[in-house]
This record gives sequence, structure tokens and C-alpha cells, in this order.
Amino acid sequence: MCITGKSFGAGDTRLIVGTRGSVVQVWKMGSSAVENVFSVKIPRTVPSAATFIENSKDVLMFGREDGIL
Repeated sequence: MCITGKSFGAGDTRLIVGTRGSVVQVWKMGSSAVENVFSVKIPRTVPSAATFIENSKDVLMFGREDGIL
């Protein structure tokens, strides 16, 4: 499991959550609400580390044991 957060400006903080169940989710945490940006299941991959790419929309995720990027 992994979790990463990054602020992209006032009121725009994003959080990546990778679960042992092969799910990767991105959440946007604004000043008044939390909303799910996307949630995907990547079969046969356990997220080990994740980071945001500088455009604040794309995610780079590394899989544990299988080496999938």
C-alpha cells in the first residue's frame, strides 16, 4: 500500500492512494470538499510507490514484485 500527497496551489491538494487490492485512487482535497478524481483497478499489480507528474493530472505508479510501471 502507498499514499502520496502534493499541493498544486491554494485549495488544490491531491492525494494518491494505492491499495493492496490493486486499486489506485486520486482524491482532490479542496477548501470545502473532498472529491474522487479517478479510481482504477490494475489487475495483478500491488502499488508500491506513486508520484504525481508535474501537470497535476497524471500519476506515475510503481508495482511491487512485478515491476510494472
